[in-house]
Parts: sequence; C-alpha cells; structure tokens
Amino acid sequence: SFNLKFPRDHRLRYRQNEARVSEVKVLGNFADKSKVRNTLAYEMIAASGSIAHFAFPVRIQQNGEFFCVAEIVEDGDDRWLERVGRDPQGALYKMNGNLTPGSEAEKKTRKSENTRDLSRFAAAVSEHRPLAERVAYAYDHIDIPQCISYFVALALISSGDHGHKNYYLYRDARETGEWALLPWDVDLSWGRNWMKTYFDDRIYVDNPLNLYRAGRDGRARNPLYNLFFEHPEFRQMYLRRLRTVMDELLQPPGTKPDNLIVEKRIRELMDLIDPPEFRPSDADLDNGRWPGWGPKRSARAEADRIIKQYLPG
Repeated sequence: SFNLKFPRDHRLRYRQNEARVSEVKVLGNFADKSKVRNTLAYEMIAASGSIAHFAFPVRIQQNGEFFCVAEIVEDGDDRWLERVGRDPQGALYKMNGNLTPGSEAEKKTRKSENTRDLSRFAAAVSEHRPLAERVAYAYDHIDIPQCISYFVALALISSGDHGHKNYYLYRDARETGEWALLPWDVDLSWGRNWMKTYFDDRIYVDNPLNLYRAGRDGRARNPLYNLFFEHPEFRQMYLRRLRTVMDELLQPPGTKPDNLIVEKRIRELMDLIDPPEFRPSDADLDNGRWPGWGPKRSARAEADRIIKQYLPG
C-alpha cells in the first residue's frame, strides 16, 4: 500500500465536480481475492447513513507496465470532513487504542493544540463511572445519530476489526462540542474475520452484533462502544436502525435477484476489473503478477462467494 500526497498547487481531482484532495491511500488488497471489499464496504457504510470515505478500484502501472489492482481510499483529514459536511476545523483523531488510559491516537487536525479534549472525553466515558452518569454525559456531548449509524454500518458489512484501533473520533470543536465515531480500515468485512492470521479463506456469517476485537479476545474493551451496547435506550436505537437498514439494503428473503442492491453492486464492480469481454482482464493480470495464498481462486469466483455464501448466510 502507498500514501500519495499531492503538491499544494496541484491537488488531485479524483472525480468530476468534486473538490480536489491533498492525499489518498492506495490500498493493496492482496488478502482480498475479490479486490472490491474496501470499495463495497465504504459504499454501503454511506448507504447506511454513516459518514464514510470514498473508495474505488484502480489499475496501477509502474514504469509503463502493469503493477496491480488496488483500491484508492480517501484520507482522513480536513478535506474529508468538509466533503461529508462536518466542520474541517473540528478535532479529528485517528485512534490506535481502545479509548482507555494509555491509548494512542494520531491527531489529524488542529495539530497546534494538545490532546486534553480527548483525555477528558475518555475519562467521561470510562467504565469506572456509573452507567447513568455516562448516559447523561452522552446525551449532551456525543453525536448519537452518527454513532448509531456507525455501529449499524459496521454490523451490516460484518466488520469486526475495530474498537481496539481502526476508527476515528471527531469533535465539533467550534459549535456543538459533540464527539462522533467515524469508520476506518474495513477490509476485514463481507465474511472475512481475523482468526490469528490475515490469510483466512473461510467465510463467516455468524458474527454477533457487538463484535469487535477488543472485546472478543479478552483485552480491555472500548468504553464508548460498551456505552451504546449496554444502555437499553441506546441499544434499542441501534437495533431499530439496524432493522431498517437490513430491510433497505440487505433486503428480505425472496427479493427478486435482479432487485438485490448489494449483489448488483458487487457485479458492477467486478465488471470494472474483470470484464468478461476482455482477456486477460486486470484481475487476470493481477493474479498472474502476484503469488497467491490458500486455495487459488479468481476475483470473480471470490466475489461470487460473497454473493452466494456470505449474503445468504
């Protein structure tokens, strides 16, 4: 994977009619044989009502020759905040811990300030405080709709590799002062789990709705996550919204195949990197360029596993 940073006088226009960006992530997807899980995940996170990054597959050439199929993902910075309708002068933290004492975080905006606001927030949601006090604090200081949408979106895509890291915290520093959870690093999704190895070829369909690694493997859990899962009112908000998103995006059993939203989008993405009318396709070139792992399987065959195994499951 690569970070691409563009000069101030020539930012990247990644799409027509969109504002230019100063940095993007070019994510290698060697462990994802379908090559589309990041893109599909962020698109469905946005469709669920949560803030998300833009993401799309790309073919990369190096010195005039094919290099790989990768995915471009939007950087978490002030331009991202502005694009999704948040104040770009708010405080954005890329979290590398579970919001307990000693957790690491990278400040992405307002870098001239200290991180006391994050420390105060962590203390306010600490599980050393009674649940009732934390709930009262949440109603005044947390963007509850965005946090609910965040949890719902990650349940929809079955992403479990977060909470211990792999998420953003944002504070609307100049207006409401509210904190919100924002997504990051969603490649372990759509049936992929971390099972003591990144290269696990099984499809998992039975993850619990409060799955996240910090709680699953015995380490200290994330107190902000637990606040939403353990307070009955917040939990009901989560479950009601999840039911709506399931009905709208996963759709009920018996829906006509041509009307299925997620399955249709998977096939559209697959036709971009593996168009049947072209051989060798970009997906073919990628499979030939890089050594495989586990059972050998084409990108289209892996995408079919998402459609035929993960989604029905």
